[in-house]
Parts: sequence; structure tokens; C-alpha cells
Amino acid sequence: MVPAYLTIRAATERYGWSASAIYRMLGDGIIRAKKDGRMLLIEASSCDAYLAALPDAHIRRDKYRSRKAVMANEDGNSTAA
Repeated sequence: MVPAYLTIRAATERYGWSASAIYRMLGDGIIRAKKDGRMLLIEASSCDAYLAALPDAHIRRDKYRSRKAVMANEDGNSTAA
């Protein structure tokens, strides 16, 4: 079961964001948090909603050559994808 609220450290580990990025998103109103004494608890659902609202990435395969093709090209061989 996924916790409803995360500490800053747990949120950085779960989402891969830095603590300063989390504070910036809180300040901008992008994600929400609750305060329990000195502890700041990030609403996991607001982080998930933010990620769900991001646009899909469209990566063009032909634009990025494989490492094997780059290595072959450096050796003077023909480019094989």
C-alpha cells in the first residue's frame, strides 16, 4: 500500500526530485503538503496528479543512434543501426 503522505526525503526517493525542487513546486502550488508540528508531509496524490498531467514524451528513434552504431562509425566501419 502506498502511503498518502510522504516526508521530503521519501518524496525525493520516490519521485527522483531534489528537495529544493519539491519546495519550489510547493511554493508554486503545483503539489500540496500538510504540516504536523515541524514535519512537512507531501500529499502523494498531488505528486501523482502532477506527473499524470505532464505531456507524453515522443522520442524519434532515428534521431538518436545506438551506441553500437556510434562505435562502429568511429572505427571507420559503416553505420549499422
